[in-house]
Amino acid sequence: MTTSRPTMVRRTPSPRSAARGEGQGEGLPAKRAVSIARRLRQNQTEEEKQLWHTLKAGRFAGFKFRRQHLLGKYFLDFYTPIAKLSVELDGFNHGSPRSQQYDAHRREFLESQGVEELRFWNHQWKRNREGVLLGIWNALHRRTGCVSVMRKTQNHRFIPPAPDKLVSTYKGQK
Repeated sequence: MTTSRPTMVRRTPSPRSAARGEGQGEGLPAKRAVSIARRLRQNQTEEEKQLWHTLKAGRFAGFKFRRQHLLGKYFLDFYTPIAKLSVELDGFNHGSPRSQQYDAHRREFLESQGVEELRFWNHQWKRNREGVLLGIWNALHRRTGCVSVMRKTQNHRFIPPAPDKLVSTYKGQK
C-alpha cells in the first residue's frame, strides 16, 4: 500500500515570476494554501469587502490587485505585483502585543522581499475612505511612477488626482 504525500509549494521562481511575487511559498502544501486563501476570502470583514470592491478588476486607476495572496507563509489581504505593494485592513485583534510581534516579523519578511506594506485600521476606512484610497494611490505612484495603468479603462472607479493638485505634507516642499 502506498501513501501519497501532498504536493509542496517549493518551486524556484523564474526571475520574471519572482518579480511578480510568485513562487515564494515556504513549504505549505499547495492544496492547504488554496483552501486557506479561499476561507479567508469567504470570511472577509465588511470593510475588506468594501475595499475589495474598490480595488478589484483594475478599478483602482487600472492597477491589478490580488486578494489573499500567499507570499512566504503570509497571506496578504490585497497585493499588487506591479508595485510590490501590500494593503492590509486591521481590526481590534491587531492591537494585542502578540499580534504586534507577529506583524513585526511579517513586516521584516516582506521588506526582505522588496514588498511595501500599508496598514490601515478598519475605523480609518469607515471614517475616511478617500484618505485611505489617497494613501494607497500615493504609495502606488511612489513605487511605480505611473499615473494610471491604461488597461480596462471602462472599469476605473478611482480617478487619481492630478499631481499638481496634490498638497505635499512634507516641510520644505511646495
